[in-house]
Amino acid sequence: MNMPKKFNYVLDQEEQETLDALEKALEEGTLKSVPNVKREMRRIQKIATANINRMKSVRLKLSLKDINRAQEKALQEGLEWENFLSSVVHKYLAGNLRV
Repeated sequence: MNMPKKFNYVLDQEEQETLDALEKALEEGTLKSVPNVKREMRRIQKIATANINRMKSVRLKLSLKDINRAQEKALQEGLEWENFLSSVVHKYLAGNLRV
């Protein structure tokens, strides 16, 4: 079985453990299909689609100096500054960014 193309993405610990378990099962040939696999895949896709982009707005008070820095860094990354800050928070909480 061909493995999907690797993406340039840092996995958190849980994601890495899941990927490792999947790769091991593929190598050992121990994966088993579930009944009604197409229906189950559609169900899981709907759940993922409903949750993957769920966002909740928060209100933060930041100094003008920090906002200006965030805007500069976001520009370098090609992102809107709000999305840049969201990315920084996500990476930090996932353990992929250290201060």
